[in-house]
Amino acid sequence: MQTENKGCQPERSRTSIILSILFLVIGTLGLTAMVYQNKDLKAVVPEERSLPVSVASVQRSDYPVTLQGYGEVKVVNNVIISADVDGALIYVSPKLDPGEVFEKDELLFRLETSKLESSKKELEATVKRLRESMAQKREQHTIDLQRHAIAKRNLELSLIGYQRTRSLYAEHQVSTKSELDKAESDLNAAKEQLYQLAEAIQTYPHVLLQAECEVAEATAKLEVVLQDLAKCEIRSPITGRVKEASVEAGKYVEAGQTLATLADDSMLEMEVALDGRDVRQWLRFEEQSTPRKSVWFHGLSKVACKVRWVEDTQGYWSGRLHRAVRYNPTTLTLTLAVRIDTANEAPKGNGSVPLAEGMFCRVEIPGKTLRDVVRLPKLAVTYDQTVHVSYNNRLRTVPVQVLRTRGDFVFIGNGLNNGDHVIISRLVNPFENMKLQLISTNKGVGKCVQQHCCALRP
Repeated sequence: MQTENKGCQPERSRTSIILSILFLVIGTLGLTAMVYQNKDLKAVVPEERSLPVSVASVQRSDYPVTLQGYGEVKVVNNVIISADVDGALIYVSPKLDPGEVFEKDELLFRLETSKLESSKKELEATVKRLRESMAQKREQHTIDLQRHAIAKRNLELSLIGYQRTRSLYAEHQVSTKSELDKAESDLNAAKEQLYQLAEAIQTYPHVLLQAECEVAEATAKLEVVLQDLAKCEIRSPITGRVKEASVEAGKYVEAGQTLATLADDSMLEMEVALDGRDVRQWLRFEEQSTPRKSVWFHGLSKVACKVRWVEDTQGYWSGRLHRAVRYNPTTLTLTLAVRIDTANEAPKGNGSVPLAEGMFCRVEIPGKTLRDVVRLPKLAVTYDQTVHVSYNNRLRTVPVQVLRTRGDFVFIGNGLNNGDHVIISRLVNPFENMKLQLISTNKGVGKCVQQHCCALRP
């Protein structure tokens, strides 16, 4: 059995070798036949697809910067109407309601005046009496001057008579002792009268001054009463709108008590906060040749501004930058005040709603000018400050310098030249050097462009 098995093994090996060679020959012949059958078949090369895009031709230009802020409109001049005297209100204007408009000098309130009328009559009588008394003192002064001259002459005559009587009595014993005494008494009486008149004349200026002061005091009191009577009628000091009214007829009011508040809508103001970086870069300041009076935003250019109500985008009002109000170190913002002279400025635009206190508005403040820049749609600039351009219908990625972003546009400084074709379509998964198909070209990127959403097609 072992001998038979040993004889069969070489035969099996030869059979395996023969079969392998046979299969190899058959495969070679089959492959050769296939090559000959397909000798005219050409290799298929995949065709490169083009991405349709819209581009815009770069045109460098100058663009004025506009700073924007938001704020609430407020009235500059609010007038508080208060009572200047105590008294009961006997009249309140029937149109004294919030929103009503009063003309200047139009009657608002009237106070009760009976007590003041009585004081007025009493003081008028006092002034009249004191003036009559002062006139009598002046007249008496004139009489005293005349009497003084007479008294002086009487004194001279009395002295002569006394000296004659004394001489007759002492030398010649002609006169009696009683006559001498009478002459001396007459002389003393003349002296006393002269002294009294002289004293009256001497004190007259002081008496007259006192009388004048009494008249002036009474007159001043009368003027106060007359002023209080005039204050019993309270009229509108301005042409204004009623904001608040807090009293009714018949109530007793005290001096200083607030009765109403009027708003002068002819001058309005807004406070808008601007980012400190925008203020530093773009806010206008005038160069001053004179020394600075203050370092607080010296030379701020008071440029004309546009004020738009957020609910009315068609019309706008003209205002003017007025002053810098405050700087907030927490938010790093500068608050500016913009005033609108509604008395002299009409709204621009058809059917514009009148600007009123309380409206929330957007303010456009002209700033400096961006020189030699490119304006692109925001979608054309990537987050890492690059743009895609078409160069020989191939996509190129170019880094740029973004100077400012406002609304839907970005302003580019360095990186682009005139004539460059910037892709303004929205791209999805673009890659460098990809082939492009220009479907539209805009002359200049400052115009509004249509946003196309482009993607590679499978």
